[in-house]
Amino acid sequence: MAPLFSILIPTRNRGHLLDYALRSALNQTFDDYEIIVSDNDSQDDTRSVVDRLRNSKVQYVKTPKMLPMTESWEFALSHARGEWITVLCDDSALLASSLEAIAGAVRNASTQVIAWPNAEYYHPSWPRPEDINHLKFWPFADATTSINSKAALKKLYNTLSIGLNLPSIHKGICHRKLLDGIKAQGKSMFLTFSPDYSSSAVLLFFSENYLYIDTPFTVMGYAKESIGESAAKDRGKAIQDFVKEFSGDTFTHTPLKLHTLKNYIAETLLRTREAFGQTIDIHWDTYYYNLHNDLLVLQKNGVNVEADRKALLEYLTNLKHPLAGYLENNSITDPPGTPSLSIRGEDENFHDILEAASYLEQYGKIVSKQKRLVGHES
Repeated sequence: MAPLFSILIPTRNRGHLLDYALRSALNQTFDDYEIIVSDNDSQDDTRSVVDRLRNSKVQYVKTPKMLPMTESWEFALSHARGEWITVLCDDSALLASSLEAIAGAVRNASTQVIAWPNAEYYHPSWPRPEDINHLKFWPFADATTSINSKAALKKLYNTLSIGLNLPSIHKGICHRKLLDGIKAQGKSMFLTFSPDYSSSAVLLFFSENYLYIDTPFTVMGYAKESIGESAAKDRGKAIQDFVKEFSGDTFTHTPLKLHTLKNYIAETLLRTREAFGQTIDIHWDTYYYNLHNDLLVLQKNGVNVEADRKALLEYLTNLKHPLAGYLENNSITDPPGTPSLSIRGEDENFHDILEAASYLEQYGKIVSKQKRLVGHES
């Protein structure tokens, strides 16, 4: 009998991080699920990590050779048997009550997509010491709402950000029927540099609405091996090795060829739009602005971005775009929104991502209790 949930954990040469992700998946308070550890031709101790945590819920599969990330994720997806499917990145962790809470939502769900916000945690290997063992999350209300997918899709392409309440396969879950519909068209939901962002767009293409549960069930981990954070913060080895997988076929849809996080995301969203025959476009002023901010963050972290800045300013000047003058200002502007909470592990006695997830779990119980008390008093 097929399980209710499949948790996919694609991984490659990150056994030391996988250990935490797998233990968090095995620590659920809900029982009807499977875990697929999909090993992308690892040469480290990945297999021994799985063997050490031997459990009947875990299926270990290995690719026949090293695959690009998108193909590796598709390989993992092909082994899932569950009715509802999610991806847990190998540097991240699930809260122990995640599946139990989601199971309660799917019982009465009229949609095939459910989303939630994520928290963030910086592993000990993260290259910036001031961030290590910090947990970051945003205030949450333990509430469930229905969100129109068309409006959310417009927001995704306008902001180039999944943000807190947009769905993605790594901070959300989708029904097998939706995935079968994609497969029937001969399509893939995992495309190019950012499979999390392509999955977000595809989930919104194929749904009319989705449920948003305002509880951070996933703690996204950041380590020196984390590709997205490496792209955003330091252009380190993780993103350099990742880009090599594409054999120079990098920016074919964006007007600028800058190696910044938002340019990878923009390229992904534009290719995803094309692959699925959609007409939605990104907001180009936001695109230019985000590239500028990306470069300022990299510069702040010691990366030489002078050639990139020159290319961006020359492009905008040739367009006679009013942003050209503004972008000469070297100040980083934070996007609008609710400020996050940053918790030091040393202050709250947590020392790794599992203990951080446990701390967040207890914090959520306090939030839920306070909400019930307020509702009772009113």
